[in-house]
Amino acid sequence: MGVIQQLPEDVVRKIAAGEVIVRPANAVKELIENSLDAGATEITVTIKEGGMTLLQVKDNGTGIYKDDLPLVCERFATSKLRSIDDLSRMTTFGFRGEALASIAMVSSLNVTSKRRDAPCAYQIAYKNGAMTGRIRPSAGGDGTTITVDGLFEASESRRAALKNHAEESARVIDIVAKYAVHRPDVSFIVMRDERGCDLRSLGTGKREDVLGVLYGDELCKEALVLRLNDPTLHFEMEGIMASPYSIHSAEAKDSKRKRNKQFVLFINNRPVSCAVLKSSTEQTLASKGLATTYLMMALMIDPSRVDVNVHPTKDCVFFLQQDDVTERIQEYLDAVLEADINKYRPKLPSLQSMMEAQMLAPLGLSRSSDSVKTPQPTKSDSSEKRCDYNLVRVSGSERRLEQFFLPGHSSAHATVDTVDAPSSQEDYRVTESGTREFSLESIESLRQSVIRESSTELRAIFKGHFVVGCASPECVLLQHDTTLYACTLQTLLEEIMYQIILFSLGNLGSYRLDEPLPVVELLKASGCEEGDEQLKEAATFLSSKASMLNDFFSLNFEEIQETDGGEARVCITTLPSLIHAHSPQMAALPELILCLLVEVDWDEEIRCIEGVARSIAAFYGLHKRWLDGDLYSSDGNTKWTSVKDRLFPPSKWTEAGILTPLTSIHDLYKIFERC
Repeated sequence: MGVIQQLPEDVVRKIAAGEVIVRPANAVKELIENSLDAGATEITVTIKEGGMTLLQVKDNGTGIYKDDLPLVCERFATSKLRSIDDLSRMTTFGFRGEALASIAMVSSLNVTSKRRDAPCAYQIAYKNGAMTGRIRPSAGGDGTTITVDGLFEASESRRAALKNHAEESARVIDIVAKYAVHRPDVSFIVMRDERGCDLRSLGTGKREDVLGVLYGDELCKEALVLRLNDPTLHFEMEGIMASPYSIHSAEAKDSKRKRNKQFVLFINNRPVSCAVLKSSTEQTLASKGLATTYLMMALMIDPSRVDVNVHPTKDCVFFLQQDDVTERIQEYLDAVLEADINKYRPKLPSLQSMMEAQMLAPLGLSRSSDSVKTPQPTKSDSSEKRCDYNLVRVSGSERRLEQFFLPGHSSAHATVDTVDAPSSQEDYRVTESGTREFSLESIESLRQSVIRESSTELRAIFKGHFVVGCASPECVLLQHDTTLYACTLQTLLEEIMYQIILFSLGNLGSYRLDEPLPVVELLKASGCEEGDEQLKEAATFLSSKASMLNDFFSLNFEEIQETDGGEARVCITTLPSLIHAHSPQMAALPELILCLLVEVDWDEEIRCIEGVARSIAAFYGLHKRWLDGDLYSSDGNTKWTSVKDRLFPPSKWTEAGILTPLTSIHDLYKIFERC
């Protein structure tokens, strides 16, 4: 006996929304919700050409009764609603009975369904909203498969507007990903254009696992699991937030540029939008100086307190005490972040570890079992012979530099905050992206000098190179095309750091040291033998330059009063953030202070800017004598892609032997082929 019934006319008048399918992703959303309402634990979505040619959703739910098949594509025919009073108790996704009817009106639709107690599956077809034949027995497993062919085939204008199949595919994958995170107990699969799986969640029941599979381990690393139950306001909230990061870090700038922040909200299992809740969560994070790339919340509110019938696509709902619920969630989120605030901020070595660093063990090297991968021939070139001596490493992501260094023990850290640099200069304008563009001739001259003195040939090598490994602490091996090069690591790192500073001048992020470091003590640690008065004068001089150093370089000095009532001391309080998660060797900080005093020409603007930039770049470079095997900060991997994307290698590097060709695969093949 069927359970789908035509709704009474009085109910239709109150819920009718005139729902239409705008694009393939809308159809996928409706079909997925039907599958979830049917209790499915496995849902497979197959699309071709963004869903325009083929769109299929297959599930293992309860299936549809044979007697209900003629009604599945009838408007206002549903099994989920009987009277208008049922709206106050509505917990299912759909209730209007418009979705399948809307899809069938603009496509050829086929429904194959089998209930667990049925001897076989049954199939029915619709075209342009009308049934095209009788119900037929069919082979099929338990559950329902809905196949949509030729979406919008009768509307050339609509198909022309949706001709970007890649964009439509991305929209489909995005909507499935949202449901996959919301329902980690359900396995979701998306297959596109017969290329295999573009998305697969295993249905383990853990949101962290789903987030890792869909968006990568880095996103879900140390993710926050959110849980809140408030009986007074009649709601429960579950969710997950990717590990927050500082809004002034390099990661934040990159995230802003890529616009890859996501806020996903479900209320009573429906994906909805709520500008108030989204804004309040962003404000809570911003008040802590933090941001996140992904935040998902699922609210379960007493159905009698929710009006689900306020939007044609159910994209928006109203619920009682919305402001109170939002404020309660904001308070909870604030408490969660405050409980472990230092965990989400970058770290730098403490003063103690800096002073002990000179006693650390020298760098050690380790073997790596990775091997160079050989590209597999495709059908188009399988007939062409591939010479072994022309094979090239295919992916730089196969190796990272830190693989070639033993784990060290210089991981004592002090927490840091991030700060904004004050804007004291008038010679700049703020772009649409929020960055500052300076009109100073000295800055432009230095930038043009870098570009003018760079080598086009060397830039091509660095842009297309792959890291092979480290031959020594001073030398990294790179491969470009079939040639192996040796590059002086210290010079390479210093140059890329210098260029990052120069081209990001006035827009650098910054770290605030948890423990301000006195300049006088740092100068003593650098080996200065001058008296205390001379050292205090030097510290005062740097303090007088603090405004410029902070504004351009995010390097700040402040006078800090001693807690015991002693005289104020000039301390360094912030350091620039050049590459996300790359921490400098703090043992070299005394040398940086000394270089700022001795090697910078403070009287001439262009030489001053270049000198400070070079000094900071040297500080962020590699200092062999303080290496203990930990080449990079434990907070993350150095972004080696900066070398590929941003480096203008100087022409003089060739003559200076900074980049030296060692051999080529072709030459090696001549020798070892005979062995």
